[in-house]
Amino acid sequence: MLSVRFTTPLHLPPNTEPLALTTKFVALGSCFADRIGNRLAANFLSVETNPVGIHYNPISLGRSLEPHPTPQLFAHFGLWRSLDHHGHLTAPSARECGEVLRSAEERLKQALDRAQVMLLTLGTAQVFETVAHRRVVANCHRLPQRLFQRRRLGVQECVGALWPPLTRWLDKDERRRVILTVSPVRYLRDGLVNNNRGKSVLLLTCAELESDHPRIEYFPAFEILLDELRDYRFYADDMVQPSAVAVDYIWQLFCRRYFPSTVEELTRLAQKVRALEAHRPSGQTDLEHLRAKRATLMEKIRTLIPVHE
Repeated sequence: MLSVRFTTPLHLPPNTEPLALTTKFVALGSCFADRIGNRLAANFLSVETNPVGIHYNPISLGRSLEPHPTPQLFAHFGLWRSLDHHGHLTAPSARECGEVLRSAEERLKQALDRAQVMLLTLGTAQVFETVAHRRVVANCHRLPQRLFQRRRLGVQECVGALWPPLTRWLDKDERRRVILTVSPVRYLRDGLVNNNRGKSVLLLTCAELESDHPRIEYFPAFEILLDELRDYRFYADDMVQPSAVAVDYIWQLFCRRYFPSTVEELTRLAQKVRALEAHRPSGQTDLEHLRAKRATLMEKIRTLIPVHE
């Protein structure tokens, strides 16, 4: 029998307080938050994912959690935008853009009010800030490069941006929890060295936040991909994003860490529902058969969690 091991398994500590399948989540932060949020939604769990758009850096992310003042809007490429918001929150006029932003921020407020668990994914410590006011922005919207300068945040800047809104949210309900992750997506614009230095800032930020509050914890998605999986086959073709296989593996470990064993049955049933929904019926009889099978599966899912279609 071979005694050589070709991976370094990451042993997660046992979770003494598993989450119920009825737990309400809000997933915020980088595009990796979207990945995990989409997995929760695909398994019929209650989650609101990035209602005000993706935020990659801790300053912008922390700012999005606070009561937001009226944003400064500007027109560029025929659309009105905000430097504090993602590029998909735009509109043809300033009035419409303001309405889009207010609607998104109301969705976030409602999600935060309902949520029992906040999943917070930090993407990068490399930021753009305006030359005129030295203010970190969430998105440059392809404005001229001369208007911005790049720099790397420090650990205390990141902690200072996140600690106040996180603790205020936690203090409103003693049952609330924050699960921090660092995105394993690589930011290679500044090269591998600066990517790794930036990720180090985020890892230390998570360590400080976790050590300072008993209901803030860290899930090692970053370490799972970079150490346990450590192979380019677990990256997508761009060598930046994790592959679907890698995300599946991280998701399985996330479930094992936080949910009761019944999540495995829920995942199996959800996969069957998605397979049925992807099937193209060949006629009315086939369509009715698919609907009946889906109804049966959904009834089984309802025995595990309340599902609102």
